[in-house]
Amino acid sequence: MKKLARVIAVLLVAALLLQGGTGNAARFDTLDASTAVAGSSLFLREFYESNRNAEEKLREHLAGQETEPETEPETTTAPVPSDEFTDEPERLLIYETPRIGLVGTQGILNIRSDSTTDSEIVGQAIRGEELTVVGEAYDDGHYWYKISREDAEGFVFGDFLSFGDSAEQLKAQIQEEIEKAQDPLAMPDHFTAADDLSGLSASARQSLENAIKQLNYSLKYDYPPAAESGNHMTTYSILVYLLELYHQVADVAQANQLQGTVAAANEGMKLVESRREYLSTLTGQSADDFFQQITASNQAASAAAAEQRQREEAARLAAEEQQRKEREAAAAAQAAAAAAEEAERQRLEAEAAAAAAAAQEAERKRLEEEQAAAAAAAAAQAAANQAMSDAVNQAAAVGQGTLGRQMADYAASFVGKLPYVWGGASLTSGADCSGFVGQILAHFGLVDQSKANWHAYCSYDFPNMGIPVALSDIQPGDVICYSGHVAMYFGDGIAVHEPSPGHYCSYGRYDMLPILTIRRFQ
Repeated sequence: MKKLARVIAVLLVAALLLQGGTGNAARFDTLDASTAVAGSSLFLREFYESNRNAEEKLREHLAGQETEPETEPETTTAPVPSDEFTDEPERLLIYETPRIGLVGTQGILNIRSDSTTDSEIVGQAIRGEELTVVGEAYDDGHYWYKISREDAEGFVFGDFLSFGDSAEQLKAQIQEEIEKAQDPLAMPDHFTAADDLSGLSASARQSLENAIKQLNYSLKYDYPPAAESGNHMTTYSILVYLLELYHQVADVAQANQLQGTVAAANEGMKLVESRREYLSTLTGQSADDFFQQITASNQAASAAAAEQRQREEAARLAAEEQQRKEREAAAAAQAAAAAAEEAERQRLEAEAAAAAAAAQEAERKRLEEEQAAAAAAAAAQAAANQAMSDAVNQAAAVGQGTLGRQMADYAASFVGKLPYVWGGASLTSGADCSGFVGQILAHFGLVDQSKANWHAYCSYDFPNMGIPVALSDIQPGDVICYSGHVAMYFGDGIAVHEPSPGHYCSYGRYDMLPILTIRRFQ
């Protein structure tokens, strides 16, 4: 298909460029020395002859029509004769000055030896070709023009030549067709939503993404093979399907107020419609007529396929009957083999069942062992928790009435409540080890509150703050400094701290890590 499209596009380009696009070209009503009519006609003729078979095969395949529609069209524009005709049934008027006419037919315009459709074809003209018109005839209610060309001289049907302003308009139309026909069946192979989908609900986004996925699959895998196959009926059917997919995307996007995506889908619909119109105009038919022809062809193909299926069904039934007879003849031997196979199957099933039972029993024992281990671990954890609870209760009695006791108790009030947040220094939303200790000290006015709020006190600052205390003299409220960590002593060998990400403020042994120094802020 692409090769044929390129042939048509090049043909249109050659016709337009050679018929004159410069400022000194002649208009389509007079002839002067600057009009290269003979040269362009000869070039177009040679070019057309080299591509004629492809054009004729295409038209025969699509429409089965004659190359020249010489019946009277629905609307005609008869040129103004240069003289009055008499009542004679046929008269030829030769112009004093030749005129330039532009061929406007979609197909091939025949040049005939006389001004009748029964006369011999002596040449052919193509759309966009300039013809030198030397006279005109009126025959049987129609105008015919006598033309003179380097390779042919004769008459052409008048309804398919344009002059003057009409020819200029046709020339502009052909130029537009050339611009559109550079790759007339090209389609994008991908469609992307033109809006931000992050604000959509999950179901709406999924619905739109599914519609786009279906469209992109057809653009990439359905349309290109059809367009390249040369089967235009298949291509047209795929275009109808693509149009429906674009509509589906547009509907979902419109329902979710995605105007950019709606506009992009509408542009895709316009492109599909242009391709449908292009395929239909190759046959000289309307898009509706072409679609009806495709429908009729599909119906004929369906009927042929149904007939083929009937023949295949009859052959299948005959083959099945033959196979049935063969099966009956071999039934005795097959029965014995089947019995042996059944016995083997039962044996294998019994072995498989025994193996499955053994595996099930092993799995049961494994689960029991895991449950027992989990119960033991839970009991051990409960015992540890109880031991810690008892130790905490005992430690809470150490240093009663002192500021250090108040600080330790205040820190313990956040146990199990305040989450660890790296870099945090808040007693409500979360803190890390140094941010937590800094806020406890600031609460009692022992460090600057504003600095504590923006985490001015880090774990490596505390070893240089307060006053040093010997381990033997440690009291509740003292700050224990480790390498990269800091905690507050609670009493009786227990500390309060923010342990690590994913955990909450908790109790721990005061020697949980090697101790660098102990600092007192009271």
